[in-house]
Amino acid sequence: MNDNEVAIKLNRGNYIGQGAFDHAKQRHVADEMEMLTPVKNKDGSWPFKSRGKKYLSSWRSDSKQRDYVDFQKHNKRCEKWTLERY
Repeated sequence: MNDNEVAIKLNRGNYIGQGAFDHAKQRHVADEMEMLTPVKNKDGSWPFKSRGKKYLSSWRSDSKQRDYVDFQKHNKRCEKWTLERY
């Protein structure tokens, strides 16, 4: 970890990182693929870019009625995160 990267810890204690085929994977320890670079957008949202040059994404498949978390090559609506005070 360094001053430009963060590791996102999930509520169950694992870290989220980029896995095979750009799937989001949970890991017990924050390693290279769990390091994400936050980049502030003009609208105040934050995309998180992996060392694999992909953005953390959360989206819903209406046809399958299922939510997905993965990594995408673009920074669009599903890759914008809002940070709130804890």
